[in-house]
Amino acid sequence: MRAHVRRLTVVLAATVAGTFPTVPASAAGTPPGPVAVTAVADGLALRVDWTPPEDRTGITGYRVSTVPAGLSLDLPADADHAVLAGVRPNTGYVAEVAALAGADASPPTRAGGPVTVAAPGGSLVAVPPARLLDTRSGLGAPAGATRQVTLTVAGRGGVPGTGAAAVALNVTVTAPAGGGFVTAYPGGTARPTASNVNYARGQTVANLVVVPVGADGTVVLYSSAPTQLVADVAGWFSTAGTASPAAGLFHGLAPARLVDTRTGLGGVTPGPDGQLDVQVTGAGGVPASGVSAVVLNTTVAGADAAGFVTAYPAGQPRPTASTLNFVARQVLANRVIVPVGVDGRVSFYNRAGSTPLVVDVTGWFSDGSDPSVGGAYLASVPPTRIVDTRAGLGAPKAPVAGGASLPVAVAGRAGLPAATAALPPHRDDRQRHGGPADQRRFPHRLPVSHRPPHRLGPQLHPGRGGAQPLRRPARCRRRHAGAQLGRRHPRRRGRGRLLPRRHGGAQQHPSGGRR
Repeated sequence: MRAHVRRLTVVLAATVAGTFPTVPASAAGTPPGPVAVTAVADGLALRVDWTPPEDRTGITGYRVSTVPAGLSLDLPADADHAVLAGVRPNTGYVAEVAALAGADASPPTRAGGPVTVAAPGGSLVAVPPARLLDTRSGLGAPAGATRQVTLTVAGRGGVPGTGAAAVALNVTVTAPAGGGFVTAYPGGTARPTASNVNYARGQTVANLVVVPVGADGTVVLYSSAPTQLVADVAGWFSTAGTASPAAGLFHGLAPARLVDTRTGLGGVTPGPDGQLDVQVTGAGGVPASGVSAVVLNTTVAGADAAGFVTAYPAGQPRPTASTLNFVARQVLANRVIVPVGVDGRVSFYNRAGSTPLVVDVTGWFSDGSDPSVGGAYLASVPPTRIVDTRAGLGAPKAPVAGGASLPVAVAGRAGLPAATAALPPHRDDRQRHGGPADQRRFPHRLPVSHRPPHRLGPQLHPGRGGAQPLRRPARCRRRHAGAQLGRRHPRRRGRGRLLPRRHGGAQQHPSGGRR
């Protein structure tokens, strides 16, 4: 009897299983998908909206993702929109949303077409230094001292014929007829009240400047006194529309010393026609890989002869260009943007004498091999004066005391964005959802793609949280104050020994070492 019951049970179970009606997908664990999925650019992010399915039984949340993959966010069941951060500018994304029911998910419902977030500025393409202008030889302009040159930069020295929004130039003044200043600005625009290089009679002075390119592909160099002008290009920045989503983005660093040949750090002091190769990747905060170029502050610390130093990518032919010009026993500095060469190194060529070198790294540019590293774009603006303590512009009308700092408000001035809207916070906070009350949106003009920005001189927008203090060395405050206004400033005797200018050009005694 017991065996008979067991046999009957098995038969009945098989019969029930064979005649049970089809189970709806939702009851089986797979929920119905959302409908009406749309996606739009939201500043530097991607906003995705959807309509939940009519039958929400069992739905525990939604998963928002993109094609190409990389952005994904899980949300609770009451969400109907999300904002995805970490978007690479100038890259088309197709958004898709799937409903979740525990561990199960519906097939994703896609938005209509790809959405592209516009880059807020340009990306850098660094080039080995190339000479574009030398009025001593007639390169790029008629030979002879001049007060103004309209220099064609588009299509020369590695700069493309179109698509360059700004260029990085090392501008050198040599043999000026009197004290004065040089202003670099976009061709076809009015000359601004600003200066890039200040000089005294007979000096050789250099400074690195990032200047927008005019609509005709030119940059104007104006000098308040007749002088010879030399300009070497170090790189160019794309327009926002052609900016790379990952390459040529800037990462600022706290200054780190890589070389001081006086103490043997990083190498020995180069002699005449000597060369020092410096390892820059994997040092001073620069990653070991993924780097296209570095920003270096290079100082000559008391050479025993007049000469010049050229920084260029290791393993490449030495260019006809110069980074610093100096006389014997002079101490001076200049900034340089230089591509990294073989094995992540940069070479420094010394023309004459024994020349102690000090090299500090202040930032690097990505090469695009790892898009996740992010970085800052350049949004260039025409040169505009925002501080002049002689006239009380942007600061009290008084000299800056030795050892003191001068805080300068830059946000909302001279074409820079206002500081009223916060910059994107960390990724976990930026990927969000909510109803109409959640109105935190990204500003439409920001200097970053998906990481907080760092500053690269006055052309980059300020860093975290708006206005940043601009710290200027007090030792640079006087010598050529009059030159910026077109006035000659009384000069003291003994010009041969000058202090370095971290934010300025290499000032030089009238004698030798020119290139």
